[in-house]
Amino acid sequence: MFEYDRSPRSNWGGNQPYECLRCGATTMGENIVERNGEIKCIVCGYRVLKKTKPPVVKRVPAT
Repeated sequence: MFEYDRSPRSNWGGNQPYECLRCGATTMGENIVERNGEIKCIVCGYRVLKKTKPPVVKRVPAT
């Protein structure tokens, strides 16, 4: 059976910015606070964060 890493820090961190869906606070991945093994917003404690898109739009020429 396939086993995957269930540790809370497995996909969090680095230079990726995250945004809280409740308060809108933006933080970098390395600043995300872990409380009792759960990922939470550093401002309001909400547990739902999303990755923000980079400001640069990637343009691909049409062929």
